[in-house]
Amino acid sequence: MSGATPLVSPMISSSPSRRRAPLWALAALLWGTTASAQSQGGALPSFELERLELNASGVGSMLMGTGELLQDGDYRLSVTSHYENNPLVLFRNDSRLGAMVGYRATAHLGMAYGLWGRFELSAQLPVVLAQRGDDLTQYGAGIPRQGLALGTPTLAARVKLLSEADNDTVDLAFGVQGSPRLGNSQALAQELRLAPTLMVGRRLSNSLRGAFSAGLMWRPRVILTPDENIQDELGHELRLGGVIASMGRGLRGEFAINGSVPFRRTGYSVETLGGARMPLNPSVEGYAMAGLGFGNAPGTPDYRVLLGVSYGKSAPACGAGGRNDSRVCPDMDGDGDGVANAEDTCPTEKGLVDAGGCVPKDWEGPVAEDTTDSLDGQEVAVAMVSEEPAVDMDGDSLVDSQDSCPDEAGPVDNLGCPVFTEPVVSLQKDRIKLTDTIHFDYNKATIQPRSYPLLDKVARILVTHPEILRVTIEGHTSGEGPADYNRKLSQRRSEAVREYLLGQGVALERMEPKGFGEDRPVQSNATEAGRVANRRVEFITHQQDDAS
Repeated sequence: MSGATPLVSPMISSSPSRRRAPLWALAALLWGTTASAQSQGGALPSFELERLELNASGVGSMLMGTGELLQDGDYRLSVTSHYENNPLVLFRNDSRLGAMVGYRATAHLGMAYGLWGRFELSAQLPVVLAQRGDDLTQYGAGIPRQGLALGTPTLAARVKLLSEADNDTVDLAFGVQGSPRLGNSQALAQELRLAPTLMVGRRLSNSLRGAFSAGLMWRPRVILTPDENIQDELGHELRLGGVIASMGRGLRGEFAINGSVPFRRTGYSVETLGGARMPLNPSVEGYAMAGLGFGNAPGTPDYRVLLGVSYGKSAPACGAGGRNDSRVCPDMDGDGDGVANAEDTCPTEKGLVDAGGCVPKDWEGPVAEDTTDSLDGQEVAVAMVSEEPAVDMDGDSLVDSQDSCPDEAGPVDNLGCPVFTEPVVSLQKDRIKLTDTIHFDYNKATIQPRSYPLLDKVARILVTHPEILRVTIEGHTSGEGPADYNRKLSQRRSEAVREYLLGQGVALERMEPKGFGEDRPVQSNATEAGRVANRRVEFITHQQDDAS
């Protein structure tokens, strides 16, 4: 029986069946770590019943770390509803007395953030919504809190050691997860914990990925039986997990097995869980999981079901800002010859479609964008070797040279930008439009680091749109201060933007900085909101047809 615990009175000296020996007398556990707990008003001991650990970042798996981490600046917020059946059942000499916790409903709040592409920080906060069980007070057992209660929060940090994206054989990461002594002990939801974990993952095929994790769970020692001859207990254990997950942009699935091996005579626990996840829009994802439990360790349910939703920003696994390795990104076209990596015999060399992405040794024709070939009497287009291949890094069917958001997938009728949110940077007919502000230090021409990602997107558009012959970088200020000073300040700020874009690969001759000071307000300077709107940088583009 999952979650099974023999209930043994301190007066009973005979040992129950060794099949259940690892989990003696939860009555003693519920009385406290000593036999005197009953005299303390039947207070419940402080330990965390929940065994399941979710992957707050959601990278690779919803249930466990896979060695992959969130990229720099990426984040994920999640809410998961969780139901488990019979996570804590009491036994006496192999006879079932009842379920101390027959069911438990919990909400898990999670968040994760990536730093510098090599670190990841996360936090999770479980909230017990409700739990019910049988009345076992006649056996000396207390009744856990049944209403709303705070669970044991967890904080975690991970560091990347190896990465397939960097041509390493596997993804490898090390993490440490800790739980402070917070939560509600009367709800069986409070425990001090520390768990160092090693996570390793690797692509198994073009559509599947496998991962394995191993960690130590350090938790306070809790004696389950006061009998002098039997010293079974809850305590440190080795935790192991494995997962196989599908990859791609649409519906994905995964199957995982988690288990624990006790250092002492705590019970064992094994759970199998399967789930699916589906993006609802570029930022929101829904997911569901369910599984069965086997074992007699407290917190091992007969079954559990989870439903959740997450919101976040993550760099594409492949493409601009992400990976483009043929092993890791089979759906990408890394060399831009029209043949996906998974099917390209020469994935690092532009070639011919009908030659498997390679250039035939006897090919002596001119370099061309495309040509035609005969197939069963029909003329079909065949991509040839090209010095400037048509690249679609975000895979939304709109090539980068025509894509206002080349790093984010979106419909063609929205210029390649996501339809659910207005793009922060988008290419319009005569300008690059910003929906955010470029921030400078007060009264200076120093760009604040928080504006670097915004300018990176501007640079990306300019680099991928050679038809833009030049761009005028216009600096504007509010009406505060002398007009001549504001004009000089705006000029210095536009020049600072030019220098930043130059460092991102935009040719110097394509950029013209020009400061207008307070001469061209877009709103009244009489209000603070108007003054904020007037402090701005605009990018006016000049195309081939208006170069004159």
